[in-house]
Amino acid sequence: MKEEYEILPVEEAETVIFNSAIDIGVDISEICLDMLLDEGVVKDIPVLGTFYKVGKVGYSIGRITYIKKLLVFAQEMQRNDVDGAVVKKHKELLQSNPKKYYKDLEFIIQYLNRQVGYEKSILNARAYYLYLNEEIEYDDLILLWETIDQFYVSDKTVLVEIYNKRVISEKSPFNPVACKRLSNCGLIDFFNGMTAQDPDSKKYIIAKIGSVGEFFCENILDIERG
Repeated sequence: MKEEYEILPVEEAETVIFNSAIDIGVDISEICLDMLLDEGVVKDIPVLGTFYKVGKVGYSIGRITYIKKLLVFAQEMQRNDVDGAVVKKHKELLQSNPKKYYKDLEFIIQYLNRQVGYEKSILNARAYYLYLNEEIEYDDLILLWETIDQFYVSDKTVLVEIYNKRVISEKSPFNPVACKRLSNCGLIDFFNGMTAQDPDSKKYIIAKIGSVGEFFCENILDIERG
């Protein structure tokens, strides 16, 4: 439909992330695609208002899915930045450098577009908030987003277990496939099913949490150590 193609992706992302108030009491990630418009989540957001008024007819599943990812991302940002001060400050800094401003927005769009599901939109938002709040540098943000991109959400339980135990001991049961994937992401040290001596405990282990994995669990997965 004509209205759909009149909306510019960067303008759309800018409006949703920086210029819209989203009800953080409604879990957008739990709203099914068929109900997204009916819930009225987007009707009061400039730019997306057209999307709401036109309705679902003529919009592909991919288009509605992307809108939902963008909303989930923005909602998590606002959940972390309750008074909006961090986002406002960052927006003002970026607007003084339009080239960087649009680069940031395009960066967000590219990553959200290639995701499957919505949980990673939440993880991306948490990493981006750390960057906005000056807790990490831009290079750290790239590293975290690349890690999130490679991370299998289904491996979360295994990662949290290793994080809590710190190591998988020599005779403990383990999931070699999940461990291999987590190792590929740089979240754990895994020795392909073989044992290695832990330099800290001097015990023989199968795997251990890495420094990136610790940070990821505590700041991106928001896990409290058990």
